[in-house]
Amino acid sequence: MKNKVSEPGRLGEIIEATIKVARGDYSVRVGLSGKNDELDSLAIGLNMMIDDIRTSMEDLERQRAEQSALNKHLQQEITERKRAEETLRFQAEIIATLSEAVYIIRASDGVIVYTNPKFEEMFGYEPGEMVGKNVSIVNAATEKSPEETAKELIEFINKTGGWRGEIQNIKKDGTLFWSYASVSVFDHPEYGRVWITVHTDITELKRVEHDLRERVKELWCLYGITKIAEKRGTTLDEIYQETANLLPASWQYAEVACARIVLGNKEFKTDNFKTTEWKQSANISMGERKEGTVEVYYLEARPEIDEGPFLNEERRLIGAVAERLGRTTERIRAQQELREKNEQLDSQNEVLQSQSEELMAQQKELMDKTKELEEANVHLQEVDRLKSIFLASMSHELRTPLNSIIGFSSLILQGVVGEINEEQREQLTYVNSSANHLLSLINDILDISKIEAGRIELELEEFRLGDVAIEVVETLSPTAKLKGIRLLMDISEDTTLFSDKRRLKQVLMNLVSNAVKFTNRGSVKVASRIPADDNLEISIIDTGIGIKKEDIGKLFVPFQQVDESLTKKHAGTGLGLYISREIVTLLGGDISVKSEYGRGSEFTFTLPMHYVKEQRNAQSISSR
Repeated sequence: MKNKVSEPGRLGEIIEATIKVARGDYSVRVGLSGKNDELDSLAIGLNMMIDDIRTSMEDLERQRAEQSALNKHLQQEITERKRAEETLRFQAEIIATLSEAVYIIRASDGVIVYTNPKFEEMFGYEPGEMVGKNVSIVNAATEKSPEETAKELIEFINKTGGWRGEIQNIKKDGTLFWSYASVSVFDHPEYGRVWITVHTDITELKRVEHDLRERVKELWCLYGITKIAEKRGTTLDEIYQETANLLPASWQYAEVACARIVLGNKEFKTDNFKTTEWKQSANISMGERKEGTVEVYYLEARPEIDEGPFLNEERRLIGAVAERLGRTTERIRAQQELREKNEQLDSQNEVLQSQSEELMAQQKELMDKTKELEEANVHLQEVDRLKSIFLASMSHELRTPLNSIIGFSSLILQGVVGEINEEQREQLTYVNSSANHLLSLINDILDISKIEAGRIELELEEFRLGDVAIEVVETLSPTAKLKGIRLLMDISEDTTLFSDKRRLKQVLMNLVSNAVKFTNRGSVKVASRIPADDNLEISIIDTGIGIKKEDIGKLFVPFQQVDESLTKKHAGTGLGLYISREIVTLLGGDISVKSEYGRGSEFTFTLPMHYVKEQRNAQSISSR
């Protein structure tokens, strides 16, 4: 895999070389990317100019001994320097015409000293209007002020030498939009230390990502209600209360949401429940009769969207929840009535054993109730079948367009449909990465569904641990190399085990990719050993950011990340560790973690060298 040089990085190299030439250093050379684009042409011209200047200087030195020719050579040197200055001005004009949105900030005070036309167009300013203003004018107010956001970014850039990530910006007319920014630090001959920043508008991509995330939340909510209703021995009151607790997390502004289910004279509500003016509700009906309502409130005002602060999708979701509760209530009441009738029948059989006519009547009633039970069971099977069809359908409906996006964007990036420019390549790379991330999220949710339903089938075989570890390390080595960290492996080539090779690779891939993701310097190491109990022990050790002691308990909880402030910088679903723990448990093992915040983490899991079903059952019982 070739290292990709970003556009700002190539511009920075040319600018830095130009500055060195202006200061009299003619030993510098500008590397070529091999793309034969306008930046390569500029680099070739600059290298030729440096060679000319260096040759002229050498000629001048040789000719100093010839006093009579001094003025002539001095004039030649002046001419060459004027030519170099003209070349530098030409380079500045090229930067101004780039299709990327670029601006330069003076590091000492955060003042904007240059904006190219594309940047002024993106933010809605007149040419030169932003120059002299503080960089905070481009930052949108969130929970922090624009000045606080700018200050945090300045401190981070001064500490690390650069920054890249998603940020919410604001145009001159107040319009908010999302962009992907890449910041590099350089020394400028006039302004000193400066930041060259390149912005790409990703507002539409953020909208698509948000919509897909909302769909996944709806799916998870309905799936959770189904799981609650399927628990053996659960009462209707427990179902209503657990459903009320589940609802807020599925709404857009979960942090200020509360819920209540009203059925007859009973209420089931969240601990933070309070009625407000921001309400969404749906009726729980059984047949044509209204039995109650499902209600979701926002405790604080939120922006107007479709139905007040609520989404149209949330209207459909609350309607689906009310419908499902109605069907569940009918089913459980029918089951309760059936149990009561059966108990009554047993009592009558004991008392009226001698009365054949009454016995026949009771037998007929028993047959009727048995038929009702069979119909209820058929209904339950249909509900289960529809759930499976729904999950399969959602998987197909989401995977098909995502696979198309991934396939077509990969073909374009490979040049199959023709040449593309750097801006198009960067945008397509971002689309391809986002689509793969969403596909991974869908696959993770389907894995959880299979795990919780007990439908994962193990594919047992004998294999070498080293082969699996090498595949994982080779897959993640390019990412580690881009981050400048070492990816090490200490695995004995002779270690073999009898287990599920594919699932073991899935666990290793989750743990090692997490380690690489949260390690910015140092190394990530995969090691194994066989302790005295003859179980295989595999450790993933990194020198990353580490985990706070109070966050250890969140690690293996689905959809949880220990530090929400890192979400934008380190994208993830919060499902990898949960799935890894469940797979290790299925394979008869256990997983643990040791971590020191700021210094690194060590995840260790054990597996039997030879998997047997009894080990899995024993492990499952102990985990409960």
